[in-house]
Amino acid sequence: MQFENLYGPWNDGDVDLTAVNNWFDSDTWINICDHGEQGDPDSLQMMEQVHMMLSSLIFHMKQTHNHDRTQYEIDLFNRLTQEYK
Repeated sequence: MQFENLYGPWNDGDVDLTAVNNWFDSDTWINICDHGEQGDPDSLQMMEQVHMMLSSLIFHMKQTHNHDRTQYEIDLFNRLTQEYK
């Protein structure tokens, strides 16, 4: 089944968490966290957005029958983090 929404369709495919792992190891994420700890509102907002997206990704990863949605969530996360590269 294929669904349409604001970000386009999602389809079945291999789940690859490499980009997600690389994001959390990146200097960019470390800087966002450092600035967030100092009270920077933009960094705090980004941290909250990443938290919400990661929570959604984890939820869908636990749904073993929902592989297409899991890949969709990974793609959304990747789009968000691409803005910071």
